[in-house]
Amino acid sequence: MNGIELATQVNVERPDTKVLLMSGFQTGMLVLDKGWQFLPKPFVADMLKQKIELVLSDETQTSVPDLGEHTRTD
Repeated sequence: MNGIELATQVNVERPDTKVLLMSGFQTGMLVLDKGWQFLPKPFVADMLKQKIELVLSDETQTSVPDLGEHTRTD
């Protein structure tokens, strides 16, 4: 089972579960229509931290942000 298949199964059983997928392939736009988030590899620890904060904040978005320019508002 790959990550998208696992996320689909989890989403069926627990639809409120937040999903963050990571891949070296640039196919992340395919998961955004499900409300999932995508982080392309390679990334640095700060980018992962910012993406996790975004996912957990309940903010929804329609595109993958450039996390190199992401700023915190709190």
